[in-house]
Formats: sequence, structure tokens, C-alpha cells
Amino acid sequence: GSCKGAWEGVQAELSVYPRRELWDGVEDLEEYRARREEDEKALREVADLCANDDNENWLGLRKGATLEPHVLEAVKGGWREAMRIGPVLEEEAWGVVTVVEGVSSIREKGADESLPPPPVETGGYFTSQLALCIRLASLTRPFRVVESHVKCSFQSSLSSLGPVYSTVAGRRGRVIKEDMLEGTDVISVVCSVPVKETKGMTGEILDRSSGSASSPTMEFLCWTKIDEDPFWVPSTEEERELYGEGLLSGDASTGMGSVARDIVRSVRRSKGLVVREDKLVDGADKQRNMSRK
Repeated sequence: GSCKGAWEGVQAELSVYPRRELWDGVEDLEEYRARREEDEKALREVADLCANDDNENWLGLRKGATLEPHVLEAVKGGWREAMRIGPVLEEEAWGVVTVVEGVSSIREKGADESLPPPPVETGGYFTSQLALCIRLASLTRPFRVVESHVKCSFQSSLSSLGPVYSTVAGRRGRVIKEDMLEGTDVISVVCSVPVKETKGMTGEILDRSSGSASSPTMEFLCWTKIDEDPFWVPSTEEERELYGEGLLSGDASTGMGSVARDIVRSVRRSKGLVVREDKLVDGADKQRNMSRK
């Protein structure tokens, strides 16, 4: 996605691209490094790499474009601010490539065209406006939510395994490993559960297993991408027939749920950010007030 911004005599143009997910199907460190080098080589063919961070975000300057040293430092500052506070959840971004096409000053009306353009003035306002441009350009690209998972370990009897597994599945968890202790009917279970779904999980497992399952222990496991677009709404005729008409809030009238959208709204609500949830009431003018007579 490309974005052009102009403010107080300065014009900037940049492009934002999502990087390939390096963790997809990669278990070997050498293969991870090979993919990273391949991506970096592809970027260097079109731009000069200026900066990167620990979250695999890269900043590049388009080939042939030149910036003054103080302008380049201001661009890096705006880029770091945009990567530190993402456009939707205001969390750190991951896997974003930002390519700066150029930064130039704007001539005032009536200025002499024969004179060189004035130098680009940088400062705090420049940094904040450039960060805003990067955030807006990021919204034009595919957006995905990444959530953390914990490794949940517990023991359960064979007779209570069904209710326990239904509890794990109902919280979007998956079983990683299960072993039966030799000479007993006790099974040791290791599963992966999203952190968001762990609230009240211990009590539910003990309740549904009637106390025959042990209290689970949890530790951080990994980050997992949710392959859902939180902004998706039914658009084609077939999608509208299948899912219903989309409302302005992004929900479907059929009650179709989206895990990614729920996470976005939950995080934004916890941070006090704007959450748009339009509720439509059928026949609002037909409501009556119950009063005592």
C-alpha cells in the first residue's frame, strides 16, 4: 500500500509491504536464517536497507532516492514510532517492510521556480506525521492478529477424558501430546490454549471431571497467527446469501463470529480506545413504556 502525506511545506511518499511469515513450516534455525537472507536480498534489489528491529520490521530507501542525513534520521524516528504502536491494536507490529519513495519540500505559492526548493525542516511534528502516514499505509495491506498460546499440562482419568477434551476444544485449544501412565488409567495430557481463553479454565476442568483431573499447570508456548481478516464483511452476492448482509460495524446480521475481530475489540476496549459497535433495533418506534396506573 502506498501513501502520500503533506504537512507544513513537506511532502513524503512511502510504500508498505507485508513480509512473508518466517515461522510458517520452519522448525530448523538454519532454514529460518536462509529465508531471512532471501527476503533481505529481495528488498535490497529495490531499496537500500536503512534500519530494522527485533520484530523483523525493515525500513528501506528506494533505489535512486536520496535524503539528507538529518532527514533520514527523522524518517527512522517516525518509522520506529509507527512500528512500536501499530495501527489497529496499538501494539508492536511484526513483519512489515516500509520503503520510502522520497521526502521533499513544497514550494510556496508564487515562489520563484528558478530558485532551489527550501530545505526539509524536521522535528517532532515531522516525526509524528510520518508515523501517521506509515500507519495509514499499513491499513491498506492485509492485516492479521497474532495471539499468544500457553502450554497446559494436567493428568486425567480415562473416564473423564471426554469432558476434559471438550473443555479444551471449546477454548480453541488443541492437544499436543498424551501419554498413559503405565499400570494405571491416568493419562498425562499436554495441550496448547490461547492465553485469552485460559480465564476460568482450571475450575471448569475440575468441575467437569468431578475432581478426577489434576489442576493444570501453564507456561508460555508460542505466538500464533490467526488467519482471519478482522475487517472482512460479506461483499459478493454469494457471500451475502451465505453469511447475510454486512452492517456498518463490520458484523453480519446472521451473527457470524470472527475470533480476530473479537480480539481486536477486546484489546481496544481494555485500552480505552474507540470501539464501533452499532446496534440496530427493529421497530424502535413501537417500543412501549411499562408504567404503573
